[in-house]
Amino acid sequence: MAKDGEPVQPYKLSLITRELEAMSDWELERGCASSAFDRDRRTVADRILRQRHAKTERGGVAFWTLVASAIAIVAGVLFAR
Repeated sequence: MAKDGEPVQPYKLSLITRELEAMSDWELERGCASSAFDRDRRTVADRILRQRHAKTERGGVAFWTLVASAIAIVAGVLFAR
């Protein structure tokens, strides 16, 4: 673990990243909430969780935009008669 103000070695960050990417969201959130993770692991876990949740949000927005467009097209066809 790097002391406050010390840079973390790149090889250490890659090892931590690989270790934490194998964990589920629940394990990462639990580790961040407890004192199980040091500062480096907590930082990497937060980044991983943000990336995972950002992917689902982007997909969700695209899906609902597609649904709204389909509803608008169907409504236009029905009411155009």
